[in-house]
Amino acid sequence: MTKVSTRGGTMRIFKGTDGEGSGGVDGASSS
Repeated sequence: MTKVSTRGGTMRIFKGTDGEGSGGVDGASSS
């Protein structure tokens, strides 16, 4: 939900749960 996840927040959030990279931070924040 950040400026970085504007490109594909949905995909980043899912990958964030796994902790793939930047998405991990977004996923944790979303959770």
